[in-house]
Amino acid sequence: MFKAITTHTKANIAMALSVMALSFSGFFVRWADAPGPITSLFRMAFTALLLTPFVLKKRSLRSFTKKQIIFPLLAGVFSAMDHYFWSTAVGYTTVANAILFNYIAPVWVALIAYFLYKEKLTLKFWGGMGLTMVGALTIFGNDLLHHPQIGLGDSLAIISSFFYAGYFLFSQQGRKVTQVVEYLWLVTLAATLTLTIAALFNGMPISGYSGTTILTFISAAVFAQAVGYLSLSYASGHLSASVISPTMILQPVVTALLAVPILGEPITIQLIIAAPLILIGILLINQKDAPLKTKAKSLA
Repeated sequence: MFKAITTHTKANIAMALSVMALSFSGFFVRWADAPGPITSLFRMAFTALLLTPFVLKKRSLRSFTKKQIIFPLLAGVFSAMDHYFWSTAVGYTTVANAILFNYIAPVWVALIAYFLYKEKLTLKFWGGMGLTMVGALTIFGNDLLHHPQIGLGDSLAIISSFFYAGYFLFSQQGRKVTQVVEYLWLVTLAATLTLTIAALFNGMPISGYSGTTILTFISAAVFAQAVGYLSLSYASGHLSASVISPTMILQPVVTALLAVPILGEPITIQLIIAAPLILIGILLINQKDAPLKTKAKSLA
């Protein structure tokens, strides 16, 4: 029965699974007694360790071509810098502002896809993008509307959005030539190294954490990073970055909904208004194209 499901449908299911898994990321950051970049570092590192035996059992490092390595490594570096700048931004602005400015990324992706990759982006696509952005602004833009000045933290979050966009664009290219597990393994290796260098440069401790915090790191690696990004990497092989990136705006919405039973946080009126707008916008965006006609289809 599962074989009868089209590749396009499988990619959309994978994207939905990715949104659900990555929606738990914020909880792991809160539960870990460590700075945000350190939690991201160990999340990447433990995922890389988890995937290593599966990758090296199938092939050696020397068997990778330069083309199979370059895009995953770039995606890993950009993912790490996105995590780093966003986590730093939270220290200088509100979390809502940091999320809002980080989620400008789909706009950058769409513009690059249109002007550089010559993708056909219809009025329906841009209408869906507009609804999605309005929904994000409704949830996270309250502080910005009352205090419209762009400060240091806001600027750092905008910088993080460029790296977030770069991750999606490099993933779209990388998944054309690299199998999904191998792709994520290379991404997490590059991200781990980048975050380690950034942590050491800024004097953040990378050791001495409690057993409970280490367990949180491992849980984040297994449930958020491995499941979330394996699913996202699969989707990246069959859907365009201009579709995937705005769809991921659902992640903080799902996080907010999950925070009601998990953390006892209330459902806000903004969330009630914005969630349908974002969902409708994403449905319009996902009508943009069929699966990418690339070699990625045979790579799974």
